Amino acid sequence: MPRKNPQNEQNPLYSHYITAGKLMLALMLSVSLWACKTEKQTEVIDNPPPAAPVIHDKKTRKSNTFKVTKASYVPPNQWIPLQRNLDTFGFYKGVVILPHYVHFKHDVVPITFKLKSLKSVAQVSFDIFSVAKGSKNPLFKTTLTSSGEEEGWVLYTYHLDSKTLETSNWPDEIGARFMLKKGMGAVATFRYVQAEAVLSQISDRRYVGDNLIFPAKFTQIRSPGRYKLQCSLFDRDGHPIAQSVSRGDLGKKDSIDIVFDKAVIGEGLEEAKVRDCMITKINPPGVGATYGRVEESAYQMRMKNEK
Repeated sequence: MPRKNPQNEQNPLYSHYITAGKLMLALMLSVSLWACKTEKQTEVIDNPPPAAPVIHDKKTRKSNTFKVTKASYVPPNQWIPLQRNLDTFGFYKGVVILPHYVHFKHDVVPITFKLKSLKSVAQVSFDIFSVAKGSKNPLFKTTLTSSGEEEGWVLYTYHLDSKTLETSNWPDEIGARFMLKKGMGAVATFRYVQAEAVLSQISDRRYVGDNLIFPAKFTQIRSPGRYKLQCSLFDRDGHPIAQSVSRGDLGKKDSIDIVFDKAVIGEGLEEAKVRDCMITKINPPGVGATYGRVEESAYQMRMKNEK
């Protein structure tokens, strides 16, 4: 290990060299961190993930009923908020917005592009492409003019409708792209799938021991097998109380019980509602997730007063 030179330590010029070296090292580290952050942000923008999971209370995991609050609750299939898809140092700013990460070919999917620009934009080009095959040959393309304004943002909206487009042969993962000009645009990917089963009805509750149970009836079971059903319980004022995860075999039967542990949800829930349900087929390892669809009427029911 080299020994320090006392004469150098007393030299003011030596101290300046040391300070300059530290500043240069700090600058290089800042640039490196900024580059990593930019690369990570670009990756999130190009491949937006579904919402972060609801925070569960570890003490209640054994019951498969998880207590939630208004602050911690995240509806199934929702996006992690994307602050900016497009940012050219303030000249153009834009974001692509979809209601959910998973949509069904039965649904009409509104896809909105919000744009702020210092320059007038007459129209934007829009296309849908297969994520697996890349974006060179779009599945569908058109041009869009503004559909309105919202708090300084100009809106461009396309409603993806399986009834007007031939979507039955489209892949399960697709991308929506809005382009201002070549090389400048915003992209969001999402799942666009055939429903494996349809949750058509949730019946009135019943108590079995310490559990509150809602029977859920399924129709159009396209793919028999093991399914996971995730639903949430809301009080009369619309505040989330708990989330339930149940499992069952569809095909052999047409129903799965939605189970809430009374020790977690408490009492006094005569007008509570079950909604925000999500159905996932439990596939073998290596097979991508597939989903079931929920009819609107299935989760708008009210619990009847008990006598």
